[in-house]
Amino acid sequence: MFGKDYASILRDEQPIVIMSRGHSGTRVLSWSLDKLGVKMGTLSENPAADTQFLKLTGSIKKIAGRHLHEPARSEPSKSDLRLFQKRMVQYLEWLGDRKPYWGWKFPETYLIGNYVEATFPKARYIHMIRDGRDIAFKTHSTDRPRKLGKIVLNHLNALDKPQHLRSALSWQFQVNRWDEFEAGLDAPVYTLTFEELLQKPVETIEKLCASLDIPMNDECRSYLETGVNAKKLGQYKGEDPEKVREVEEQIRETLNNWGYQVD
Repeated sequence: MFGKDYASILRDEQPIVIMSRGHSGTRVLSWSLDKLGVKMGTLSENPAADTQFLKLTGSIKKIAGRHLHEPARSEPSKSDLRLFQKRMVQYLEWLGDRKPYWGWKFPETYLIGNYVEATFPKARYIHMIRDGRDIAFKTHSTDRPRKLGKIVLNHLNALDKPQHLRSALSWQFQVNRWDEFEAGLDAPVYTLTFEELLQKPVETIEKLCASLDIPMNDECRSYLETGVNAKKLGQYKGEDPEKVREVEEQIRETLNNWGYQVD
């Protein structure tokens, strides 16, 4: 009835999936994996290092918007699961030779973990988190009041709040949603923070390589030694202190849960 059996094609694949809220430092992570030989679908002209197969990224955003109100571990919609799987098969065809490793980075994937899990039972996840106070003073598609961001903000009753609180609440919602999803996930998850990556980039990626059983190489090491800007640590400290206090009041519990202590 449905034609091609996308689920069967994909079920034994073992992608490396970066899960993170946008602006959490996954650009460095994705480029590091790319230089280690992991086919991430990146293109040099796009410094954000998102997967550049737009049919896939567009469908991820649509699926996220349609099911945002559902629990993180809800049963996927059959029609949208098939759509996701179709796009993933097309993505693999677009990637071409994907040996020995492949994966993708696209921040909105953070919102549809159940679709990834249902498609790739052997997936390996890298979860990356950054201090939500830094995130509060940046903008992303999930906190701007249009398209997917509008759906997120409506869900959080945050559409009328100032931008720094929109961003902070979007961060909190997505991090907490991931926690809910991960709690029932029977798959390996490697968690790291933006802060540790910036403070010790080579050492941090070497540990990740050991976990993934991927050899470190000179190209990746050179990139980490020259392409990482430690000045991005604690950027919120240069913002209006009153706005920082407002952010902390809104997302205090989640900050503290992740070790970003608020007095």
